[in-house]
Amino acid sequence: ISIVGPSGVGKTTTIAKLAAIYGLGNKKHPPSRVRMITIDNYRIAAKKQIETYADIMQIPVTCAETYNDLQKALALYADMDLILIDTIGKSPSDFEKLGEMHKILSACGNASETHLALSATTKASDVENILRQFEPFMYKSIVLTKLDETERIGNVLSVLTEQGKPISYITDGQVVPQDIEEAKVVRLLMKIEGLRIDREYI
Repeated sequence: ISIVGPSGVGKTTTIAKLAAIYGLGNKKHPPSRVRMITIDNYRIAAKKQIETYADIMQIPVTCAETYNDLQKALALYADMDLILIDTIGKSPSDFEKLGEMHKILSACGNASETHLALSATTKASDVENILRQFEPFMYKSIVLTKLDETERIGNVLSVLTEQGKPISYITDGQVVPQDIEEAKVVRLLMKIEGLRIDREYI
């Protein structure tokens, strides 16, 4: 699983949360063999952040800078149950860098899933632009992050609905791994300002 998206939307933290859920296990998921790979070698802070999470969880992390590096790492860890790939945060308008990252991630082949991380605080017009610019990555769904930082997500949900983009996970804080959950209709409806719902009925 790869997570792509603009800078600052919480991709690295989301990767760590998923690694903890599947690697350490919980009521829904027994512990799995998990490996993290980061291709974000541009920001020292990002590399240090994911290495810190890896040390705490005792889940190994590998750095890959090129297509060949990633291809070798995937071959080396082919026996893992799950490989999570943290990517470089890029502006949707930085076509050259997005192209470079797309080339690196193509080493994953057809066996991988890509999810687009998108902040719930993003303006509707910017959401449309982000969805369009990351389309070449053929992302399967949206990870809606920073739900705790806004009370108004109607515009974001409207755009995602119009574009036919499903939401796989939502995150609402920095705590690993608690602040992540599979997306639920009720939870999203409750975040729409001015909408009254019969929660028990739903």
